[in-house]
Amino acid sequence: MQQLLQKIEITEVCMKKLNRKKAFTLAETLLTLAIVGVVAALTVPTLKQSSDEATHVAAVKKAYAIAKEATTNLEQKEGDLSTWPWNNTTQMNKLYQSVMTTIGGDAWKAYQTFQLDGTHWSYIGPDSFFMTSDGMTWYVYNWNAGAKYGSGATVYGVIHVDTNGPKEPNTLGVDVHAFTVSSDGVNPMGDGLHDQNSTWACTNYAIMHSKMPWLKGGAANCYSYYKG
Repeated sequence: MQQLLQKIEITEVCMKKLNRKKAFTLAETLLTLAIVGVVAALTVPTLKQSSDEATHVAAVKKAYAIAKEATTNLEQKEGDLSTWPWNNTTQMNKLYQSVMTTIGGDAWKAYQTFQLDGTHWSYIGPDSFFMTSDGMTWYVYNWNAGAKYGSGATVYGVIHVDTNGPKEPNTLGVDVHAFTVSSDGVNPMGDGLHDQNSTWACTNYAIMHSKMPWLKGGAANCYSYYKG
């Protein structure tokens, strides 16, 4: 009986030692949590930036597709775009609204847009712009009508879009973009072929390369992305 008790005591001692080895001390736990916190602090912003970039690139590509489709549909309805009333901005916006699904101007309020460095750009409001059911705001206007650039196509106007409407960041090159309307169709502004406007070079770059490196900071505007 005594031998049995001794074996039981030895077993209990061994189990206690084993449990102590398996358990983390408070210091070890705190150190682990600190390491996890540092890794998260370094990783989360990068992941968010990548997610934001993918979202904005997808949005400008969607807007580009919508602009092209609307222009094609309008040509089928109104005839060759060279005959459209490009000198009448009000009429041009009404024409595009007729082939797009829009919502009333009383559903949203005017807001300010910015350049990459935070300086004010243009003011967008329902008195001139119109909003489509997907939340994008649009404005069509005459720009260098009749001009020709590297492509040889004749330019008639520009389609301006904010891909998420009044929602931030309302920044040129991020969610604010523009497309030229020319005799050969709709093209990203800033491509150097249908315009020479480096202000909008981010639009062309984002569509052509599927990325927005300026989101990492350091760029005051889109000029350095112009390849004209």
